[in-house]
Amino acid sequence: MKWPIPSRYLRTQCTWDLRTGYIILDYIPKVDGQPLSESWQKYRNDDRRRRNLFRGIANILLALARDPAPRIGSLRFHDDGTFSLTNRPLSCSLVIQENEGAKRVLQPDQTYSVVEAYVSDLHLCHDNWFLAQPNAVTDGDDCRAQLGAATILRAISHQFFDSSMRHGPFIMMPTAFHQSNLLVDENWNITHLLDLEWFCALPVEMCHPPRWLTGRAVDEITGEDLDEYENARKEFMHVFKEQEIRLQKKELTPFADIMENGWNAGCFWYSVSLMSVDARDR
Repeated sequence: MKWPIPSRYLRTQCTWDLRTGYIILDYIPKVDGQPLSESWQKYRNDDRRRRNLFRGIANILLALARDPAPRIGSLRFHDDGTFSLTNRPLSCSLVIQENEGAKRVLQPDQTYSVVEAYVSDLHLCHDNWFLAQPNAVTDGDDCRAQLGAATILRAISHQFFDSSMRHGPFIMMPTAFHQSNLLVDENWNITHLLDLEWFCALPVEMCHPPRWLTGRAVDEITGEDLDEYENARKEFMHVFKEQEIRLQKKELTPFADIMENGWNAGCFWYSVSLMSVDARDR
């Protein structure tokens, strides 16, 4: 195992040898939790439930950050039951782009040791996806606007990522962290987390509060909706900082400070443009 995975991340470890494709499935009964999306609208303004939820999300992110990864990538499961960080950073948005015809940029065994190289390739992924879409633009003006946005995003990338962290830390984080993938009990305590296959080791500066804190898509967070999101984000960060003080080792760089600095510098929005399929030209 080239990168030991803490046992708390693994529910089971396979010891058999299978040389054909297979999927491991686990049945979760309803009594063990229901998708957050089913009760979000009903209880989203319930202070107690929301605090329980934020505490659970904070604990997940802090647990993952406690053991930094050596590179940007995702886990590969080997025939002998071991794992290694030798797979490309396979995010949910990347698979959507490739399934819709985008030429592959990140090769199956490609990992990254430098943030800038990864960010540059993500821009190329978006370019290839743009070229593969038969209805990518509505007219000439729309085309010029999208190409202009892409050019600007490339040119200003250095403003959003701290050069002192170009070689890490890299931490495991979910890239499909939406309400339907969080199972909660009636008090919104998180009981299960789904779609673990979309977890990647990414630059720590790309980890931010969930985009859906106000129930709106990221391209709808503007004007008064932005003020609402900022209030929800501050509430989340308050809980996050409390949990970090309680759980985190003192010698580690405060994760909350990195997230707060990223918000103030605009890294939140820049990261969203890189990791989303529908927010790049917003």
